[in-house]
Amino acid sequence: MKKIISFLFAFVCMVALAGVYFWRVNLAPAETENEPPFAPPEMITLVQQSQADVSRIYVTTGDEVRIFLPGEPGMMGIEWYLADAPDFILDSGRVQDLLRPVFALFTRDLIHEDTVNLDLADFGLNPPRLILSAEHSEGTTTLRLGNVTPDRRGYFLMMDGDPAMYLIPRHTAERMKQTTEDLIDRSLPPFMADFATYIRIAQRNREVLEVGVRTEDLTEQHERLLSMDINPLYALSPESVLAQDIDQGRLDSHIFEDFTAAFRFTEIAALNPADLSPFGLDDPFIDFHFIASDFFDIQLLFGNTFPLDVDGVNVPHIYVKQVGRPHVFKSPLAPVEQLIDINVLQILSLRFIALVPIGDVDYIRVTHTDPTRNLELVINQDPEDDRIIFPTVNGQDVPEAPFRVLYRLLIGLAADVALEPFWPTGNAVFTVEYFKHDGTVTHIDFFDYNEHFMTFSVDGEISRALTNHRNIEIFFTAALGYAAGV
Repeated sequence: MKKIISFLFAFVCMVALAGVYFWRVNLAPAETENEPPFAPPEMITLVQQSQADVSRIYVTTGDEVRIFLPGEPGMMGIEWYLADAPDFILDSGRVQDLLRPVFALFTRDLIHEDTVNLDLADFGLNPPRLILSAEHSEGTTTLRLGNVTPDRRGYFLMMDGDPAMYLIPRHTAERMKQTTEDLIDRSLPPFMADFATYIRIAQRNREVLEVGVRTEDLTEQHERLLSMDINPLYALSPESVLAQDIDQGRLDSHIFEDFTAAFRFTEIAALNPADLSPFGLDDPFIDFHFIASDFFDIQLLFGNTFPLDVDGVNVPHIYVKQVGRPHVFKSPLAPVEQLIDINVLQILSLRFIALVPIGDVDYIRVTHTDPTRNLELVINQDPEDDRIIFPTVNGQDVPEAPFRVLYRLLIGLAADVALEPFWPTGNAVFTVEYFKHDGTVTHIDFFDYNEHFMTFSVDGEISRALTNHRNIEIFFTAALGYAAGV
């Protein structure tokens, strides 16, 4: 009996709870439908007018008065410029941030409706920290900026003709306080060889590197590059590589990739110096000129180097000036080093000096001053199908696919960059001989040129070319690995 009573009691409780739940689900919304929605704080309009109606704007900080005049319409509105320095190149976005409060200013915070009995000095408003004043068709709008609030979230502000005191957001006030140095445009376009039509890098006491677009006697390859919107560049100077084709990928990788990624105008060294000699810019260390048709024409002059304290560390910097702009900037030296002591040979197009097709060859002999690097590469063509080969390296069988890669590496040793005439002395470091089906032999001797390159002769004729030590080491490492059965 007790179990039945307990069951009935539990059942009644469950029914009651379910009834309450459905009552709240169905009836509660009906009771709240008439409740007023949450109302956000109303915005107070302090300034709202068109930029086109403003004839000039005064920004007064202490004893300094800057006058901004309207220029041509731009992407971000009117392009404002400084009346006493119209040649200063300003960042349009930063200028708009500084001047925007005299066109559009709204706030939620009214601190005091009447400031008659207040000591405005306590708020930094007597005298004000900054005055922003705009002359327009209906008179003058003047804003007076005071101190930051104790919680540092806003600034005190008053308007002429209004006894009230307001708070404006900190970021708005900080933008109003920008100096002329803050407003200077520091933007730079990316330097990419694909877009270049003319490049000149003149380093003091060094040969000038100058390249341009080939416009005469275009080859089929050049026509194809132009159809892909790639400019075929060739060397205008120095004389030793005159008219040689420039490899744009090499130009980017050896010069522009690191330079573009890291080079920046940082601080202003001088806004409008009358004498450039203190910065070493009267006789610049580097004169860099880059033109991209339909994009930009930019020339940078680099002067003296100097250390600059950056977070307690002396970082090498250099003075730099853009031609056509009066400002002298500071810039970290590291990315500029990409423009110093350029090895012209590294940016010339790849050329095959001795291209021997694998189908013409019986075997290749490599003879090195280090006997452990001597090699014999045998092609072993299939007598029924000469397109099939069973190659060996020093008698060790090598699969066809990797051997063909190895052969391309070998051919590439005589396929680097052009060089002024260089007559090697001493003995060759190593020799490559291609023994061909027709009984002839192509003979290539490789000689040391410097710590990075070797030069070579083909069948006794001195080649005006270099090959890189790195490519040589890659070939020998692969070939000796195959010879050892690795």
